[in-house]
Amino acid sequence: MHDWSKFGTTEFFTSAKYFQGDKTPIGAEKAERGYSIAWLNHKAKNKHHWEYWVDFRDGEILCCPIPEKYLREMACDMIGASKVYSKNYKPGDAHKYFMNNNHTWHMLPKNKKVLGEFLIKYEF
Repeated sequence: MHDWSKFGTTEFFTSAKYFQGDKTPIGAEKAERGYSIAWLNHKAKNKHHWEYWVDFRDGEILCCPIPEKYLREMACDMIGASKVYSKNYKPGDAHKYFMNNNHTWHMLPKNKKVLGEFLIKYEF
């Protein structure tokens, strides 16, 4: 049921409107509106996104532990997205992207470590 929320009206019509073929429609919606209703819906309903596991209290960012099942799904999702959006995909692209950007991801250090290991293990 991975990404089942994409078939609901909130995400489906936004994705159709902003479809580009070589990049996520989320970015185009954010460029036009300054935010993305589709992304807000998607990350709130899909546990394979690290944003699902983040909470806030008094201006503090709270990272919740992510079960291994969703870290595996997150790795597969990243590899799939790398294959779709990369013009010259090479094995290792998802891991490279993760390593270059993980400083902006709010996850427990243990979860980041496991996700990185999965990206290497499942890269194909």
